[in-house]
Amino acid sequence: MSNVEYTKRQDETTNGAYSKVKTSYEANHSGSYATRQNSSNPNVATRSQETQAEQKGYKTRQNYAKKDTATEPKEKPNLYELAKQSSLEVDKSIEILSKQLKDPKTKEKATESMLRYLEQFNSLHNYSSRNIMLAMVQGKERGIEVSRLGSYDSWKELKGTEKDKDGNFKEVSVLKGEKGLSILVPVFKNRFLEQRDLDKNAKNPFALVLDENGEKIPVMQKVKNEKGEIVEVQKQELAYFSLGKVFDISQTNAYEIGAVKKPSKVNLGEFDGQITDFTLQTIAEKITKAYGIEVNFGALNRGARGFYQQHDDGRKEIFIDNRHLSEVSQMATLFHELGHAVMKHNHNDDIGVKEVQAEAFAFILSRKFGLDITSAEYISNYVSNVENADEFFKLVEPVKKEVAKAYEKLDLQSEFEKLESAKQVYFDNAEFKNNAEAERIAKGQLYEFEKIDYSKIDPNDSSAMDELRAEHNKEQEKEENANISRNRQKNTNKQ
Repeated sequence: MSNVEYTKRQDETTNGAYSKVKTSYEANHSGSYATRQNSSNPNVATRSQETQAEQKGYKTRQNYAKKDTATEPKEKPNLYELAKQSSLEVDKSIEILSKQLKDPKTKEKATESMLRYLEQFNSLHNYSSRNIMLAMVQGKERGIEVSRLGSYDSWKELKGTEKDKDGNFKEVSVLKGEKGLSILVPVFKNRFLEQRDLDKNAKNPFALVLDENGEKIPVMQKVKNEKGEIVEVQKQELAYFSLGKVFDISQTNAYEIGAVKKPSKVNLGEFDGQITDFTLQTIAEKITKAYGIEVNFGALNRGARGFYQQHDDGRKEIFIDNRHLSEVSQMATLFHELGHAVMKHNHNDDIGVKEVQAEAFAFILSRKFGLDITSAEYISNYVSNVENADEFFKLVEPVKKEVAKAYEKLDLQSEFEKLESAKQVYFDNAEFKNNAEAERIAKGQLYEFEKIDYSKIDPNDSSAMDELRAEHNKEQEKEENANISRNRQKNTNKQ
């Protein structure tokens, strides 16, 4: 199974604590078995009927999490128990983190650890917040700084720029002697009709409902297949968690053979940790297009950095103060307000929760662009009061999911690469020209990506550039509408 195939499922299921899943199941089922056996209802499966019907899959519902291992070697490790143990280790790590954030002596180091964890949301999109923590805990013990994870097979699918002796591009491979990092992998089972589906107040809610032939009735759902067609498939439900193995990029030869570009560690001088008005405006326009949220820049009352507003008619707007804030602060505020919007915060939500979630969202995306924003103290103070792992992951999982969506919707990776390219231009020119000239050249590099002729305009004249970009965007929109009309006409002619 590829990394992408099974990790996508983790996002929806490994969020909650492992022990909570199992405890919840046992609590809901413990009183139902005896009554199920003696049921006088002919449409309710007895325990013996159910056992016979499930012999091919799981031994009993009471032991539904233990797959039949009669044909497997006895010495094979019990992944079910190992997964439970791994989940408990994560819970313990969260408790330790919370205590360290409270203690002035350990707070600084604990804050750094917490922020490093949040930064991983920028790259580990297919992993749940719990699995990211689990991988990082193991990585710390083994001296591995987790940055990019993949299964053994998913790494093998990548090819480098180097060729082997036969002229074929080399495959990425896991380095000899490297051991994988464990992650929780959800295991699902087919869902059959139960009393709870017919009556929410049923005395035996998990008793199976049988048809006239005494057979279990599959619960079906409609989904889209790869072709986009609506098909019916049997619904599945979480049975238990097992363990899977993944490897960090540092455990492979991906960098060495050119399959993945190594992150640049070069100091880019005054241009490092900065953005231009161009990048800010580009991301604002993408937010409007992707989320339908209009972004407005202007002077706000002193103390107000920005705010998000949803009107009664459905319109959504973000307002950012551009008079008193630098571009870096404007970008951070824009991401903060976008966080409120995408996580659908409202007046009824706990103000502490929604503010720390929005700030974490802003911190993660800002760090991708190398921006330093003052989020650490605010986030660490809140996390220090989190009572347990369930509360912690309930807080951060929505943030992780929306960060992953923002990357896709806003194509943030391409914007980051453009900025990095411009920074490199600055670095290359700073040695030979003064910083102002180098920055002007770097800004010019950014503008070239938009294929707009800025040659006759001073890059520092923002109003003139805005007018030119607005005119360019109008032309693009006109061209897009013309293409839509042509495509509609073609479809009409075909019909």
